Amino acid sequence: MNTTHLCTLNPQSNTINLMKISPLRLKPSLDIKQSLKYFAIDHQIDCGVMLTAIASLKQATIRFANQQKGSILSDRFEIISLKGTIACEKSLPKN
Repeated sequence: MNTTHLCTLNPQSNTINLMKISPLRLKPSLDIKQSLKYFAIDHQIDCGVMLTAIASLKQATIRFANQQKGSILSDRFEIISLKGTIACEKSLPKN
C-alpha cells in the first residue's frame, strides 16, 4: 500500500501544509468502523479525514430518526459514498 503526500501553500502565513494520503482496502466481511479504528492506530493517525469510499456489505446497522436503537439489516448493500472524520480515543477530549 503506497502513501502519497499532498502539499499545499498557505499564502497568508507563507507555510507549507502536508497531508498524508493512505489508501485502504478492506477484505469482505470486516467491520468497517473497527477496521478504520485499527488502521488509524496502526498508522499513528490521531485525527484524519476520510475523503471517499465505496464498499459492498452483507449486513448493515442503521439508526433511523427518532429511534433509540439501531436496526440490523441483512442483505446485499452497496456504499457509494462515505466521508467523515477519524479521531483516536487518545485525541478525544476527556470528560
